[in-house]
Amino acid sequence: MRRDAQRNRERILVAARELFAERGVDATLDDVAARAGVGVGTVYRRYPHKDALLDELFEEAIDELATFAEASLAEPDAWQALVAFLERLEERFVANRALEQLVLDPRRERRHEQIANARERLRPPTVALVERAKAEGKLRPDFDADDIGMIHRMLAAVVRETRADAPDLWRRYFTMIVDGLAAQRSSATAVRVAPPSGG
Repeated sequence: MRRDAQRNRERILVAARELFAERGVDATLDDVAARAGVGVGTVYRRYPHKDALLDELFEEAIDELATFAEASLAEPDAWQALVAFLERLEERFVANRALEQLVLDPRRERRHEQIANARERLRPPTVALVERAKAEGKLRPDFDADDIGMIHRMLAAVVRETRADAPDLWRRYFTMIVDGLAAQRSSATAVRVAPPSGG
């Protein structure tokens, strides 16, 4: 790839990451071109349709999460490693509206295969984190790696409801959920985010 073409590709990807994270999947390739400061034709030559760009960014995000999960296995404290991974998982989805939409609301049939592939990529290190925490007696023995998806959906609902007014409120419930996962604890973990005002 020519140096100028490589620079344009990098500018397109930076702009696309920002726009899809901010606006979700409704951002257009024209929006990406404007944010990147390149011609619309430059974007369309590399990505003939928006799904091609979304696919690349989706795979990039899943690879980042899988790499983090794999690296977490080197953490000597199995419980802290699992909690850190779960928190990173939520943070990535909170920061990226498009990623959240693609996983929880797949709009096209082909997305189902993509989501299934992503789960398969994440499953081995995730299962390893869960089983290691159980083996150390820190994670409740009835917890299953497949429970993580439902926990994520619960927190995602909080994020959708409170994104505009209280973007960190999900952390309050994350702390409470994690406490519930512990096999034993001497006291409740301090919750650093206040409850929602007005119920």
